Amino acid sequence: MNTINYISEFLAQYGISYSDEQLALIESQELSNSLLETVAVAVSEIGLDKDAIAAFLLKNADPAQVEKLFGKSVLTMTIGLQRVDSLYDKQTSYETENFRKLLMTLAEDVRVVLIIIAQRVQLMRQYNTELSENADFSSVREIANETSFLYAPLAHRLGLYSIKTELEDLSLKFREYDTYKEIATALHQTKKSRDQYVDSFIQPLKRRLEAEGLKFTIKGRTKSIHSIYNKMLKQKCDVEHIYDLFAIRIILDSP
Repeated sequence: MNTINYISEFLAQYGISYSDEQLALIESQELSNSLLETVAVAVSEIGLDKDAIAAFLLKNADPAQVEKLFGKSVLTMTIGLQRVDSLYDKQTSYETENFRKLLMTLAEDVRVVLIIIAQRVQLMRQYNTELSENADFSSVREIANETSFLYAPLAHRLGLYSIKTELEDLSLKFREYDTYKEIATALHQTKKSRDQYVDSFIQPLKRRLEAEGLKFTIKGRTKSIHSIYNKMLKQKCDVEHIYDLFAIRIILDSP
């Protein structure tokens, strides 16, 4: 896998290119499938730039070479990634707001935080693919707890709402599988009637907004499994007694 041509072609899929010298340094690193899958998430779903990707792939490279070939910005991010790793090595408890603040401070560049979020998305998706429904999730429960407490809130804070929802849902799946399955099944069974109800709710709103000459976007969506789970806890009931399962969003195009 570790050939310049392969890496160059892989990165080109995402509109990223480097010089031959830069590619040679990247190619000299240990580049696993999970690393490249993280790159795909970072670029296509989070929108990270080529400098951030270089920093991620060169985290363990010689700092002098990184600065010479990529510049100070990339070097700063590699140092930030190393600091974040060292924070985990010290076994600092992640279950505190101070940990989040410390992580943000050590990262220095917000792109470092976006990179580690991309890493966590890749890891959770990997678990979701590899672990069957009958698997023992206890081995990944701590990772799921950490994802729910630390990474999902970070994603939300940085405006990555769909990623935040995905991380929360997968975390719930690995922590409370039976409950997750109950909610997912209920949503699947009621999807057709729910979609019809949402459409009947939206149409009168659309007609009124159009009559007012407004430019707008209106969308209906089912609330996330994690959100429904929180409602069940708060209301102390099962999913059959949760009635606000969808949300409507109206975005006005105002000058």
